[in-house]
Amino acid sequence: MASLFIIGNFPMIKHKKFFKSLSTDITKVYFYGFSYGKVDAVYIKRIIKSISPDATWYFTKFEARDAKTLRMKKIKLRKYGFKGNFDVYEG
Repeated sequence: MASLFIIGNFPMIKHKKFFKSLSTDITKVYFYGFSYGKVDAVYIKRIIKSISPDATWYFTKFEARDAKTLRMKKIKLRKYGFKGNFDVYEG
């Protein structure tokens, strides 16, 4: 079981090796600093395509405070193809 921590402002071309290293062994995804806007969609879709379909996507406790925004992020992730679970971490 592996975990993945992503911090915002993560250019895909600059980190080509990182994206090639993603695998279905990754079962936990921790995002920090992403707006989940259009600009982030390309990274998020690539990550979703590469990780375990049963992965858990973790949001920070700060994100979880805003139920409406958190709900929208979850909807976007589902739209991008994420089929796993959601949870919250201390971040």
